[in-house]
Amino acid sequence: MIKEENNSSQSYFVEDENEQESFFSLRTILDFLIGRWYWFLVSIIVCLTLMRVYISTIQPLYQHQTMVMIKSDEKSGVSDEMSEFLELNGRGNKSMVENELYVLRSTPLLEEVVRRLHLDVDYQKKLLMRRSSLFDDSPIIVSFLDKQAASSPSFCVSPIDARTCEITDVSLGGGSVSFKKKASYGEIVRTPFGRITITPNKTNENKFEDDIYVTRSTVNAAALRYKDKLTTELLEETSLVTISCTDENLNRADSILSRLVEVYSQYTIDDKNRVAQSTEEFVQKRIQMLAQELGVVDTKLAAIKSSNKILDFKTGGTQFVEENAKAKDATLDLETQVLVANYIGDYMSNSSMDNQLIPELGGIDQLAAASQIADYNKLMLERNRLAEYSSAEASVVANMDRSLHTLRATIKKSLDANIKGLKIRLQRARQQESLTNAGVASIPSQERLALDAGRQQLIKESLYSFLLNKREENAIKLAITESNVRLVEPPYGSPNMVSPKRGMMMLAALAIGVVIPFALLYIFSLLDTKVRGRKDIEDSTSLPVLGEIPSLDDGDEMSVQEKDNDRLSESFRLARANLNFISNTAKVLVFTSTMAGEGKSSLSRNLAVTLAMGGKKVIWVDSDIRKHTGSKRLGFHKEAGLTTYLAGTESDLMSLVHPSNIHENLDILPSGPTPPNPAELFLHDRFDEVFALLRTKYDYVVVDNVPALVVADAVTVNRVADLTVYVIREGMLDRRYLRELEKLHKEGKFKNMCVLLNDCNMEKRGYGYGYGYGYGYGYGYGYGYGYTDTEKKKKHDRLPWHRRFINKYILGR
Repeated sequence: MIKEENNSSQSYFVEDENEQESFFSLRTILDFLIGRWYWFLVSIIVCLTLMRVYISTIQPLYQHQTMVMIKSDEKSGVSDEMSEFLELNGRGNKSMVENELYVLRSTPLLEEVVRRLHLDVDYQKKLLMRRSSLFDDSPIIVSFLDKQAASSPSFCVSPIDARTCEITDVSLGGGSVSFKKKASYGEIVRTPFGRITITPNKTNENKFEDDIYVTRSTVNAAALRYKDKLTTELLEETSLVTISCTDENLNRADSILSRLVEVYSQYTIDDKNRVAQSTEEFVQKRIQMLAQELGVVDTKLAAIKSSNKILDFKTGGTQFVEENAKAKDATLDLETQVLVANYIGDYMSNSSMDNQLIPELGGIDQLAAASQIADYNKLMLERNRLAEYSSAEASVVANMDRSLHTLRATIKKSLDANIKGLKIRLQRARQQESLTNAGVASIPSQERLALDAGRQQLIKESLYSFLLNKREENAIKLAITESNVRLVEPPYGSPNMVSPKRGMMMLAALAIGVVIPFALLYIFSLLDTKVRGRKDIEDSTSLPVLGEIPSLDDGDEMSVQEKDNDRLSESFRLARANLNFISNTAKVLVFTSTMAGEGKSSLSRNLAVTLAMGGKKVIWVDSDIRKHTGSKRLGFHKEAGLTTYLAGTESDLMSLVHPSNIHENLDILPSGPTPPNPAELFLHDRFDEVFALLRTKYDYVVVDNVPALVVADAVTVNRVADLTVYVIREGMLDRRYLRELEKLHKEGKFKNMCVLLNDCNMEKRGYGYGYGYGYGYGYGYGYGYGYTDTEKKKKHDRLPWHRRFINKYILGR
């Protein structure tokens, strides 16, 4: 049980440490990003500005739509038997309406729309970043008097005064042409692309003040261009079709939709009239032929009457004549039906008429193929219309051709059977007529000739009257034909643009503005191998961190003041407190660094002042006997010092010690003159005697040593140290060297090493970062200390110029 409790307790602490590590990793990233907020601000402003400029260069698009209903004509529709026949071939009523979706966007229809609206000529006006498309709001109208060439000309029309303008910037097929000419309104101007006239647009109230760019294209090219801007959609379970048009100009989009419906409606009317027109042509030809034949019969009958001087042939054989008349009527009726059937049979036997409509000669009930002919004509109309908007090789057209061929063969067979039946009945009628004719054998031969001519006359007159009635019916049908299309909704839609999506694009720019600095900072962090904070030290070494010192003022060697509560003074006080936790018995503190310029001299002096402020007797020793950097900055470089005693020139060490004039508890032992053998002096026993004496006189001996990687003096001097303070300047030492530093620590080349970070950027890190974890004794700034106005000004003056500008003029700090 005890082992299990220990294991669970150990697991708990491990998890707690992992959670704390994760928390501080996230906090480090957030502090790092928040400290560079101005990167994100500048990036977002630049990206939003560039996106706004880019949006202004894009031509805005608007979309309107209209709705039509495609009606089915029941009277002229396909019969039930024909519908079943079409379903066997994979076609039905739904596919018929779906075909109309393609017809509405077909090139021939759009070419007609282009011609009616003159869309082959495009007018544009130049704005700040782009050109705006004009339509009926163009201040001028350019009329092209010559036929369109293959190349598309474009030119600029500039106003000069109220009566004249100038043509410039001419190009043909994308190539520039040297042409420039002034023209009066209404004047015929000869140009490299033909004759043109320019007239003011009287329907537009806008004055001609800006340059107008004119481009002419072929009708087919314009139709194809606007075809891509049209979409058609069939609403489910209905015959309603929505037609949408997307264009740069709303008025033009509405005009295209309205004119497209008009043209399509006219096309449907023309399709329905094609059967009637074909029937009218056939009937007119037959009427002309019958008129000639009837004239011949009338002439023959008149000649018989005139030569025999007979006025009336009904003078005998009244009974036989009545019977003979009935037989003649039956024969006449059958002969008329045979004649009509033969007309149609001859028409269908003509191979050149295979793809033509069959004339509908209705009114004869005995003609069984009449309904089949009507179905054939409807299917032929549908086939011709689809072939017109696609091609004869299309699968739908091919299927319909096969259906028409089968139906035509069926009609021919039906006509042949019909004609055979009529001929049998006609033969019987003629036999009956022959019997009645035998009863009138006593009638003179001249009378029989007259009766025969009269019978032919009645046949011709009957057929002539039938065709005249058919022509009138066909004329009425042409007059009352209506379109199968009904407008449900006129062009409608939102006046707001559908493209570009400004909100989405600005949101994307905002996201890019956030991602760019984040990516750059991430890349910079990957490329940056310098030590950037306490966490880098703790992740790579086991060295304790004495503290983190903010940037020192370069003009003030002793930055710590006894009564100051600013961040710099507090950081040294915190380092003093941490010193007691690391080693409360250490008296000799040796400061060193990796290389020169990391601030060990300044930090050692300021820490010595801080220790003196704590009531301790402190001496600062400059052991850099080669450069005397610290002694020079304090003004003691010309005084005798450490080298004087080590060389044996002076036997009284305390006579070489000077008061610091900074604090009463702080003394200074300067380095002294530069000796010819500095390395040998540190190996002398007198060097150990110096520090043995100083340990008895002072509570702390702070030694400013040379850099560890520059000369060997650093290791030699370190033999007298109780604690080695290794100074690392943030942003100067490569993180890869931390492994070597850890190796030095483990090998014990420097006694009781600890790290003091210098020049830390506390603004980017946030208050209290680094002081509140690791040892558990720190506190965060901003909770108990406030800055005076003087301290705030000093803090502000130490900032870079761009930070000072942002704080003053943007944040108002």
